[in-house]
Amino acid sequence: PYVLGESRPRMISLYLYRLYFSRPIGERPIAAAMLVLILLCGAALVLMYAMAVRGVEERERRL
Repeated sequence: PYVLGESRPRMISLYLYRLYFSRPIGERPIAAAMLVLILLCGAALVLMYAMAVRGVEERERRL
C-alpha cells in the first residue's frame, strides 16, 4: 500500500486519531468537538432506526 502512496479521502476516524494524539495539544479541542459531532450523528441514526423498526412492528401487529 505504501508503494502506491497515501489513500484519499482519509477515514475521518483515523484523521481525528492523528489530530488528537500526534499534533500539538492546542488542536485537541478541535478533535474532541469533531468526535462529539460524530457521536451525536451516530446516536441520531440509531434513534431513527429504532423508530423505523418500531413503526414496522406496529404495522405487523395490526395484520
